[in-house]
Formats: sequence, structure tokens, C-alpha cells
Amino acid sequence: MQAGRNDSGGETMQLDAELLNTVRGSADVIDRERALPGHLVDALHDAGAFRALIPRACGGLETPLPDYLDTVRELAMADASTAWCVNQGAVIGTTTLWLPLDAIHELWANPRQCVANGPPLETRLEATAAGGRVTGRWGFSSGCRHALTMTGAVRRADDGAWRVVFFPVARAAFEDDWHTAGLRGTGSLRFSVNELVVPERFVTNLAARPTVDSPLIRLATGLVFAVTFASLALGVARRGLDITLELASEKKPIYARDALREDPTVHDRLGRLEARWRAAQAYLREDVHAVWEAIHHQDAMSEAQRARWRLAGTHVLREAVDAMRGAYEICGSTAIYAGDPLHRPWQDMQVIAQHVQARAQYYAFSGRYLTGHPYEYGPLS
Repeated sequence: MQAGRNDSGGETMQLDAELLNTVRGSADVIDRERALPGHLVDALHDAGAFRALIPRACGGLETPLPDYLDTVRELAMADASTAWCVNQGAVIGTTTLWLPLDAIHELWANPRQCVANGPPLETRLEATAAGGRVTGRWGFSSGCRHALTMTGAVRRADDGAWRVVFFPVARAAFEDDWHTAGLRGTGSLRFSVNELVVPERFVTNLAARPTVDSPLIRLATGLVFAVTFASLALGVARRGLDITLELASEKKPIYARDALREDPTVHDRLGRLEARWRAAQAYLREDVHAVWEAIHHQDAMSEAQRARWRLAGTHVLREAVDAMRGAYEICGSTAIYAGDPLHRPWQDMQVIAQHVQARAQYYAFSGRYLTGHPYEYGPLS
């Protein structure tokens, strides 16, 4: 992965053949160890992957979001867990930009900085003279095994208001509950702290104005996750479709009259799946580009833009899941074996399908807004 200038003034992440080969060559280790191996993490750091969205003034690449989505999609075609860890670290890393400037520079001065987080389960923040005392548990901390800094939302004990705290990974206790069928390499463990004193400059309020401004910071973080994970899912689905197309050129199913490449039913299904994938990609690209261009001239996303990304993120991710399901069905019993090329992306996609960003309820959320009801703000909207 190399950085190159673009018309927006940022640096575009470009996946080179060497890095992609390193990702593909690490696939078995990633799955077996349930973590990205050290040599791959080093290569990703050297490429600036985990600081892709951080402004250049703070030590990042400041990659324009549309370019970043293309990179995530291509990386997901090589390995879903690697793409997931990169995306999780890159997006959640931008929440450091609400910290005081000296804290931001301190964190990103480390060339191996990577931030991991997880949704809050039970949390409590008590005010102290030094900052705050935190007790809490969080789940799904993707990438925590190569992170240097952990972050999580906590509730203040006095008024119930939400704050976000940052602390070194060594201060957290981890519970290894990540025994899953797919996305095994994300190592998304639970973590906790008990009466951890966090300095005031590492406690922040994401509802306030950020310390550092950039077009990306004006976007809602939950919705940046929505569109980036949708692009990631498209990459996994693209890999599944490509594997299926290759298999169709040579497989003749048992008891079938025709080989797959001669079967009109397979022709029809493949054509429909390809059309759905291309339509989903075009839909996501159009909506991301439109809002990205507009946000350069706005202080924050409008409700209409939020609703647009909420619907696009949900629909594109679910279309990618359906494309993978169709590819799996075409491949038949071949794909059920662990050594088959389709088996792992299929398993990865089943975990992606269960993510909160893929909930079908967001169709109704979007439809309610479109019919004139008030917009409902939330962690993912």
C-alpha cells in the first residue's frame, strides 16, 4: 500500500501487489490464531492503514472517504478479517480528534498507534480531581490484539451523560469469548477495567465540537461505519462471486444433466447476482460521493443526509449478504468443505450479516423519516 496525492489534497491509499499478497498469504494464520500476525500488522502500519482518516496535521493520511471505501472493498476481497480490523481502527481512531490537541499529538506520534473499542455493556464514570475513575465492560473489541489504545463510551455517575475515555491497552483485562465461525481474525474480545483512573485530557464528549476540524469529522461516526462496512461487505461478496464464476467454468454437479457453465438456470442466477452487486456498488458510491462533496461546505450532516447514509449502508450491506448467499447456493456441496476457496468468505459473511449495521429495522427507520416523521437520532444514526 502506497500513498499518493489526490485532487482533494489528501493522500490516497493504494493497495500494492506486495501487501495484498501478504494479506492472502497470511489467511490461514489469521484464521487459526484469531488475530492478524505481527508481520502483517507491521506492513499495515507502514502503509498508514490505521491512520488513513486522521488529518495530516495530526500525523495521518487524511484519505478522502470515497477513496478509502474503494481501498476497504479491495482489501476485503483479499481477507475480510484484515479489512475489518483496518476499518475498525481507522474509523474509531478519528474519535481521538475530540481530545485536547496535546493528547491527540501524543497518541498519533507513535507510528504503531492503533485504537480499538467496543459497545458498552456496563459502565460507570465517577469524577475525580485528576479526571475520572472508570469501571466498565465492553464487547466486540475488533483489533484489540494489535491495538495500543482502548476507548469506550461510559456513563457519568452523577447525571448519566455519556463520555468517552481512552487508556493504554495494558490497563484493560480481556475475556477471550471470540469463538466464531467467521471473521475469526478480528479477535473481537470483551474487555473491562475496574476503578481505572483516567486523566482528564483523555476523557471527552463526542457530542461537543471536535478539537480538530476536517470534512470527515463533520460526518456522524456511526454512519461512517455504516457506509464503510457496506463497502467491506461488497468486497467479500465480490470475492464470492469471482470464485463462483471460476467454479462454474469447470464443475458438473452430480446427477445434473449439464455442467454449470451450460446450465441456463445458473446463467440466469449469475446474471441477476452480478446485476445486484453492481447496482449496490453504484448506489453506495453515488450516495457517499454526494454527501462527501456537500460536507466540505457544511458544519455537520443534515438529517436528510443522515437518513440517506443510514438507508444506503443498510441496503448495500444486505445486498452483499444476499449476493454471497446466491453464490454459495450455486456452488453446491463443493463449498461446504473447509478447504474450498468459498468456505471462508461464506463464513465471514455470515458474521457480517449479524452485525448491528445490517439490521432490517433500518428500512423502517428510513421509511418513517421519508414519510415526514421526525428524524430519530441514535448511536448509529
